[in-house]
Amino acid sequence: MILKGKLTSKTLAILFLFAVSTAFAQDKTQALKFDEFELTGNRSYSLYDEITVAQRAERFAKQVRKQASAKAYVIYYQARITEDTNGIRYLAERIKDGVLSERLEYDDVVVVDGGFRENAAFEFWIAPKNAAAPELKPTFAKSETFVCPEIVVAGENSRGQSETIVFSVHSYYLKDIKNYTLKWQVSAGEIVEGQGKDFIKVKLNDSAQKQVTAFLEVEGLPLPCRKVFTATTKVGSGNLILLDSFGQIPNGDTRARLDYFLSELQKNPAAKGYIIIYGNRT
Repeated sequence: MILKGKLTSKTLAILFLFAVSTAFAQDKTQALKFDEFELTGNRSYSLYDEITVAQRAERFAKQVRKQASAKAYVIYYQARITEDTNGIRYLAERIKDGVLSERLEYDDVVVVDGGFRENAAFEFWIAPKNAAAPELKPTFAKSETFVCPEIVVAGENSRGQSETIVFSVHSYYLKDIKNYTLKWQVSAGEIVEGQGKDFIKVKLNDSAQKQVTAFLEVEGLPLPCRKVFTATTKVGSGNLILLDSFGQIPNGDTRARLDYFLSELQKNPAAKGYIIIYGNRT
């Protein structure tokens, strides 16, 4: 359209409103990104701030429910190097369940596998029901990714210095790796059985020994995967062990202490953990 003559303020105002209306109309036919974030290792928090994934999902759900006729997309990206190929998909499905409401049909919230990025990530999108699905933007092909088996080494606590300590390796996916080998070393004592197997028995030579650490080296894993795993067990530790004690501290410090607590439990699958909370007198 060609306009002749001078542009008055009224004409400019009309053109401005026309431009805004056109852009708004175009947006109504397109999906709009509501949020995007990468995940930390424990997948409870986003990578660069302290807002939880649950808080982000709730904020997304509230916005979706405000739309008169909307379709929501939960797009997840797998990490290029991962030990768990199903965890992020299960998390995406839980987010979908949180977004659904009485007004939304089940198919109004769509979970999409976006492919692979350096870190696990999510994108939340809101779109009109007749709009095209959001464009996926992976940064790695499947051939550039690695699945590392999740491996945990655990030691059974010895109740007496004369007993043999047993260390074992637990993994759901290690059996899928071909031609791997296991090599054990210990910080004290002597490996009397199991070298090269998924368990070892260690006999202590020093009655004053307080703890023993086992080191497991796994050869044959994909190149980026961690290859050395450890576990430490106490000697003669049949009683309760106080791992930590603290008062009111910042949330970040609390999470770090809880991570340590959980890591110690993982090293000892036969152990039971207790969290004792004392309230203020008032």
